[in-house]
Formats: sequence, C-alpha cells, structure tokens
Amino acid sequence: MSQNVGETPRLAWIPGFLRDDFLRKATALFFAGLFYFTVTSRLGIEEQVNSVPVDIDLPTTLLNIGELSPKVSLIIKGSPGILKQINRASFKIRAAVQLSDYLPGEVYTLRLSPNNISAPLGVKILRIEPRDLLLNLDRKASKKVGVAATFANQDALPEGYAVEQVGFQPSEVLVTGPESILNKITSVKSAPIPLSSGLTDSFDYETKIVKDPSISVSPDKVNAQVKIVRQYKTVTIENVAIKVLEAPDKVGRFKVELLSSPHVAVTLSGLKSTIDLLKNDSVKPYIDTSLLDTEGTFLVNIACWISSADRVTVKSIYPDKVQVKITAVK
Repeated sequence: MSQNVGETPRLAWIPGFLRDDFLRKATALFFAGLFYFTVTSRLGIEEQVNSVPVDIDLPTTLLNIGELSPKVSLIIKGSPGILKQINRASFKIRAAVQLSDYLPGEVYTLRLSPNNISAPLGVKILRIEPRDLLLNLDRKASKKVGVAATFANQDALPEGYAVEQVGFQPSEVLVTGPESILNKITSVKSAPIPLSSGLTDSFDYETKIVKDPSISVSPDKVNAQVKIVRQYKTVTIENVAIKVLEAPDKVGRFKVELLSSPHVAVTLSGLKSTIDLLKNDSVKPYIDTSLLDTEGTFLVNIACWISSADRVTVKSIYPDKVQVKITAVK
C-alpha cells in the first residue's frame, strides 16, 4: 500500500539506526538495564539508615496509645553512587494492624518485612531493626461528660463578691479516645475564665475545653454563664454570755438573778467579708430590766447588739427568752 504524501510516519521521532528492528533493540536495552542493576546490587556496599518512621494503618475501632510514630533502622545495599543520594526520607514504610490478631489488654506484635517498604530503585533491603514493633493498642470509645469551670485571677473579684455558679451550654461534651483512659474521666475542665477587680455583674464567656492529647472533645468550645453575686454568709456563735441592762435610777435598788442559762447561741447573717472579720466579743446579747420595778419572776425576751460598721442581721437567738428573778435590795 502506498503512503500518502505529507503523512508523518508513527516512528519518525526515533533515530534511524534504532527505528530498524526497533522491538528487538528495545528488548535488548531493557535486559541490559536489568543486568546492570542486578550486578550493581550484588557488587554494592552495605549501609545503615536510622530513624526511618513507620506509618501504621489501624482499624477504625482501635487506637494506638503508645508511640504514635515508631522508627526503625534499615540495613540496605546498593552502589556507592546510589547510596550517596539517599537518606531516610527516601524510604516509605507502611504496615497494617489486623483486627483479628488483636487481644484486649495484650501487646500487639507488628512484624515488618521488605514488602512494607517503598525503596529507591537499585536499593536492596537486607534487614529491618527492629523487625517486630510492640504496639500498645486499645479499643476506641466515646461518652458524654460534664464540664468543670476553672478561673484565672479567682481572688480578683471586689470584696464581698463571688462566683455563685457556672452553667455551660452545652452542659455536656462528647469525649472520644482509648477505652482505658475514658473509664477514668468523669468530667473535663474549661480553660481558665478571667475575673477582674471591676467585675460585679454576671456574664457569658466562650471558653475552650482543656483535654488530654490522647482524647478528642466535641465541641471543643462551650459558652459559660458565670453568675456573680454579692456573697453572704450565715454563722452561729455559741455560748455567748447575756448582759443585764438596768435603768440608772434603779441600780442598787433591785437584784436581778438569771434563773435560766446565762448563755445563748446567736445566729448571724451578713456579707462574708464582714462575718469573717467579726469577733466573738462583738456579739452582745442582752436583756432589758429597766421596766421591771417590782419583785417577782419574769420571762424576758433576749435581744442582741452587734459591734460592726457593716450591717449584720441577727437571724436567731437560742433560747430567745430567759427567766429572771427580781428582788428588792434592803
């Protein structure tokens, strides 16, 4: 069949000395290259490449809680020219964990072979050290837990003010990680919520969740509703002596005798800062006998005076009455 004028032969780009009998010459060239690499490999030198990382493929239901990226050394062989150009980044090692071989609570042995290694052309893998990787594996688990608040500068609030409570939205987060670690987690902490000396009102604040590197948290941020209140405190002071008040014009004319216990318990309420500074001798329960101008036995109410610049409320006095005997002095 005649060739059309202007038609370019398919092998026109190949030099003429190769175009004739091309298939046989290409085959010979392939085997020559193969022979070269075979001879080079057998006559090459040995070398050790250290700290080559191993990528581990895990089943989706397992987690590695040990060394996440173990490293091995490779004993290799090749021509000096090839070995001069390679380093540990020239090798890719990947091995897979078989779920069927996993036993809970036991160390998993992952054996490496040259089949797990992608190496440069002309390099032969002689040995892997260590050949066996000991992996600490655990089952992957998830559960919901609450969030515990932490604060920065917790003592910075103005005197008398305190954080009464903190609510979070959402109130729970989902934690995922190794089952053995999750079994010990009952809550997670927020990143420190800042407080200041000018803070007297409740506020909202978005904060991150502080977590262990071995677990994941969703969501990793929550909104904290911080309730600031003026802090009050209630305290009971026991065994306080009762004072007897008499009218000045009756002093010496009558004798007042307490027939009931001369001591009472006084329950007080006020700002925590005030209550904490209050001394026992600042609490003065008393009875007023100024209106009692005849002899007899009477049941008198007990009142209490507090020596404090800030308002402190007397919540109760126990007992709240005392029996007294009035006799005239002769």
